[in-house]
Amino acid sequence: MCGAAYTKGVIILGNESAGALAILVGGILWGTSGTAQALLSPMVVSPMAVGAMRLGVAGVLLLLFSFVRRGTSVFRGAWPWLACIPAALGMALFQICFFSSLRLTGVAIGTMVAVGSAPIAAGIFGRIFYGERLTLRWGIATLLAVAGCCLLSLSGGAMKADFRGILLAALASVCYALCGIGIKGIGRVRPSEDAAIAALALGALVLSPFLFTSDMSWIVSARGAGVAFHMGAIATALPYSLFSWGLQFTPMSKAYTLTLTEPLTAFLLGVLFLGEPMSFTSACGVALLLAGLLCLSVHKK
Repeated sequence: MCGAAYTKGVIILGNESAGALAILVGGILWGTSGTAQALLSPMVVSPMAVGAMRLGVAGVLLLLFSFVRRGTSVFRGAWPWLACIPAALGMALFQICFFSSLRLTGVAIGTMVAVGSAPIAAGIFGRIFYGERLTLRWGIATLLAVAGCCLLSLSGGAMKADFRGILLAALASVCYALCGIGIKGIGRVRPSEDAAIAALALGALVLSPFLFTSDMSWIVSARGAGVAFHMGAIATALPYSLFSWGLQFTPMSKAYTLTLTEPLTAFLLGVLFLGEPMSFTSACGVALLLAGLLCLSVHKK
């Protein structure tokens, strides 16, 4: 009786609206990582090392949580390694391509291209690998949200256009979408939390050399340890768990448009806590982003 009730509850919750809500919340939590990283400045030398650290902490925390909850069953059963490979490589290569693009072309254009292009890449991948439809409603919502993201980036001040940086940012968006393809594939065979564990832990393994070639002394300070825990647990482990679960019920195209709550949250936190200005351009960007997300989030049968 209890099992039947539990199953029914999962079915009720496990629909596209609940999945969309999980991804929205995950995007908000992702958006806190930029503010947390800013609190480390000027201690942090290598953004790559920060990326490896946050993936490693998140992977270990999720693995420990799953082990406590499920015991050794977390290690048993078949793993879809063909899905684990794009999840891990997409996760790791996104960090490398994204941070490299920021060094070449600046934060504004790099973020605008990488984050703004991701819903398009995800929509194409979802269509190719999972036969998902690309609807007119998604197109309009994505156009509004990406336009808002662009305005937020344009409000950041001086920008420089470097072809190599733009190319790396575009490649980062493809890697980001590739990671989602792997996570969705793992979640079809294993519990969704296992999909997050595989992507994070294996991605951290790929990036681990940066931990040994960078100055990591900041992590032993009280502030450094606190930020490391926040970035690993709150800004990575929890949102990727929500994203992995929500992706099982949400088309790739819609899921990645909903993750644009990340730059929106990052901008608002920067205004509230880091003293960044709110211009007319950025206010218009916030309005467009919210309009796009609202258009996509309201479930229509």
